[in-house]
Amino acid sequence: MGQNENEVAITWFAKGDVDNNSNLIFDGKTYPSIKSRKTSDSNGYSTYTAIANVKPGNTYTYYVQTGNYKSDVYTLKIKSFGKNNEFDVVAFGDPQIGSRDSVWKSVGLDSNTQGKVDQDIIDFGKSLKKAREINPSFYYSMGDNVQIAGFEGEFDYFLNNPIFRERVFSTIAGNHELKVDKNDTSQENTAFADHFYQPNLTEYGQTLNINDDRTKTFIPGDYYYTYGNTLFLNLNTNNKNSLEHKTFIEEAIKKATKNVEVTSHGKL
Repeated sequence: MGQNENEVAITWFAKGDVDNNSNLIFDGKTYPSIKSRKTSDSNGYSTYTAIANVKPGNTYTYYVQTGNYKSDVYTLKIKSFGKNNEFDVVAFGDPQIGSRDSVWKSVGLDSNTQGKVDQDIIDFGKSLKKAREINPSFYYSMGDNVQIAGFEGEFDYFLNNPIFRERVFSTIAGNHELKVDKNDTSQENTAFADHFYQPNLTEYGQTLNINDDRTKTFIPGDYYYTYGNTLFLNLNTNNKNSLEHKTFIEEAIKKATKNVEVTSHGKL
């Protein structure tokens, strides 16, 4: 999700150090990344995000390119608004890929528990199949997308569905986005920030834990976007500072209202 219905954020991973020539090619136009950094994953990825312009009702093709590597070409469909500018959203929560598995290892999947993970994927796939049949304007996850956020393999399984490449998706952080392996204090967790773009991001409500060995667990703060005439306020409730959230809500409403007023007077 971008700042509104006329923006989308495409995020991708690439092996190796940050490549300043890693780009999104969207609807025939090249978009450089606005975010690029090394991930905390031990497999040596860098993460990138680019913002593209879209219009509801249109369909777009896109791919990403890093160095000599070019991804597959994907198709993104932006659903039109209804007769009275209405739109619909499918919300789901607690996919929690890996929750059936109590013996994850920091190196990845344990072979004797793969069946439990496979069952998580099957069950979540049924929810996504139903969600696709509803055909919403976008999909919204209430968090707990994976069981242990420090394990990149769980995100691999969570995101392994065409919905995440073909339709607009938004999510907030649940408590499992903060969860790391308690037996591995060297494990960093910036996975939520690595994978998901948060438009109009603030420092209100962010979570930053520094481990004894100086590695970190980080969840970005509160953020917001508009879709049609609706303001979506997204809170990181892992941070229980209600005053920060209150300030964010007040400021977000003020800024979003101002943008609507400017737009309605034809100045944007």
